Amino acid sequence: MSSMPPSMRDLGERLLAHSSGAGGQQVVTAAAMCDRLRAPLVEFAGTEGYVSLFRRALRLASLRAPVLESARIDDEGRLLAVGALAGDKPRGDQHADVSGEQQAEDEAAVALIESMLELLVTFIGKPLTIRLVRKAWPGAPLDEWYSTTGAER
Repeated sequence: MSSMPPSMRDLGERLLAHSSGAGGQQVVTAAAMCDRLRAPLVEFAGTEGYVSLFRRALRLASLRAPVLESARIDDEGRLLAVGALAGDKPRGDQHADVSGEQQAEDEAAVALIESMLELLVTFIGKPLTIRLVRKAWPGAPLDEWYSTTGAER
């Protein structure tokens, strides 16, 4: 057994699994998850702060998951999926590997959530980030996060 605390990637994967149904569009779910953090974040940083944070998270995530490079965030903080995320494919690509596309979308979703969480930890600290996550996902299984961060329930 490792004594390492869970990573932001682990937390992102857990929240994504908790928030999405089977076979759903993971990137859309990830964007909705970031939106769940909107209300508590707007209290701290205002709407512009939330949108700026989400845009930065998208940029960082696109470095790990190139499928996100064509996505944009509008002025209200909504993900505008274009290109491959919206289902647009070149005409000659009809026999594309569907499982590979799903894997790329899954990775993009985790990268987006992970980037958002990492930025939050950087700016407000891990204990407060976990409190915000708990507020946004009251039923999510996060018990080990409290023991490794010292965040109160």
